[in-house]
Amino acid sequence: MSRFAFALVLATLTAFAAAQLDPQPLGAQEKGKGKAKAKAKEEIDDPRTGAKEDVDRLVLAFDPGSHTRPISAMGFNKDQSKLITVGWDYSIQIWSTATGERLDILRLPAYGRDNGYDANRWNVAVVSNDGNLVAVGGGPKLLANDQTPTRLLLVDLAGRRVRRVNLPAEPTAPITALALSASSERLAIAFGGGSEKSVYVLDDVASVFGTAPAVPKLVAKGLRAIPAQLALSPSGNKLAIGEERAGLSAWDITGQSPAQWKKLFEVAEVERTQVMEWAPDDSHFARSWMAGGGPQLRI
Repeated sequence: MSRFAFALVLATLTAFAAAQLDPQPLGAQEKGKGKAKAKAKEEIDDPRTGAKEDVDRLVLAFDPGSHTRPISAMGFNKDQSKLITVGWDYSIQIWSTATGERLDILRLPAYGRDNGYDANRWNVAVVSNDGNLVAVGGGPKLLANDQTPTRLLLVDLAGRRVRRVNLPAEPTAPITALALSASSERLAIAFGGGSEKSVYVLDDVASVFGTAPAVPKLVAKGLRAIPAQLALSPSGNKLAIGEERAGLSAWDITGQSPAQWKKLFEVAEVERTQVMEWAPDDSHFARSWMAGGGPQLRI
């Protein structure tokens, strides 16, 4: 075959192959890709409710199968078959007490949004006695596309509901301690930072999941030091407040009107209270603290 004939055959084959492939212009490919992406977004539904999911709110995060930061609170469910853990990594994880395996994980809105050290981290939490409710909070955070910072969330584990707690205009300091009553009807909330050192009580926790959520009421403000620990009595009618290196105070918060509440006693100490506990019938109160000679205990 001559060189001319060979070149003619090669050109014919090349043209035939190009006609078969018929690639779209780059612009058309990108446009089609965008339509496919939009269609895929429309087709992503919540399998439980059938509602459309907002894909833009998804955050890619590494899940090693456990918490990635310290645990701030733990508690068991009513029959002790499950252990609930709350971590600084903005996740609530549920574990089998029989096998040790993780049964479930609930990632809070702030999950995966931190990068390195976070001054407004949520390192304060409490789990209810029956393991159905979790309160978790800390410094102010903007969650997703919210315009108002959030400092405290209530989580209904059974219903998988997460609600922001509406806090008073003051204080604006981070949350430093939380405590739930035995019935989970009341939640004590401590705030500390700068000149703000105060404690509030949310009387009706269940209302946060309804249409008319209650707002926490002031118990004490202008404390000598940051309130680092709280202890609600089983009835929810007495509250102990432990301050950093400044002793503690106990309050009678019977009733829903702050005008009825009163201070029971106050103890000034230079060291921080470590543990506080009320007796089941509210009749006794115990605390431990560190002093120069070592641990101290008083009832």
